[in-house]
Amino acid sequence: MKKAILCLLYSLCYTLAPGQSADALQKGEAARARMVQAFGGEQALGQARHLSYTLVRTTASGDTSHTLYTLDLEKRHIRTSTQTASGTEVRSIDATSNWKSINGKREELSAQEAAALQRTFFFNFIPMLQNRQLQYTFLRAGTYQGRPVDIVRVEERATQNPLTLDLFIDQQNGQVLTSSRSDSEGRYPYFADELVYEPVGLGVIFPLVYKMVVEGEVTSVGEFKDVTLSK
Repeated sequence: MKKAILCLLYSLCYTLAPGQSADALQKGEAARARMVQAFGGEQALGQARHLSYTLVRTTASGDTSHTLYTLDLEKRHIRTSTQTASGTEVRSIDATSNWKSINGKREELSAQEAAALQRTFFFNFIPMLQNRQLQYTFLRAGTYQGRPVDIVRVEERATQNPLTLDLFIDQQNGQVLTSSRSDSEGRYPYFADELVYEPVGLGVIFPLVYKMVVEGEVTSVGEFKDVTLSK
């Protein structure tokens, strides 16, 4: 009798798991749909083919960096230009190769450098929402800074080393309030708060400021300047 009960419980757990997974994916897609609307809608996002902006990062100690990003959203080409102590450093993934140049001296990007550059297409919300290959999984409901949120995990499963990011999506207006990646114990070691949602062209709305918060302290601030979207 005991064995039969255990078998029945196992059978129930086995049959419920796919339904729970489907429910999490359905709720994840519903949260994504609210996020799409907050960013201007599917049509506005879908027509964007080129994106450029300057990202100004300022650390808590006052150090500041300026990096110009130029993205071809259709071909997934990207180029960055940063002013460093050694001069101007350019990094690029284009039709010819993956390369970098410091003061005109060109060499190939390492595999790690190319992967880091390519990750921009995952972590920037505009190409993220354009990419329908990503999976959105609802984790749980919660609150962030007193506002009700859906915590949704976004995953890029097509790559050898899948990328993940947990988004805290406002249940009312669909805006991403913050994002993070959990550690091995399921805790969030940092939060990247998204602020100042403004129109940036083609009907798209984008958060122009983010704050990195670690253990309640702001460690850096990023500002998106001169954002340009084109077809």
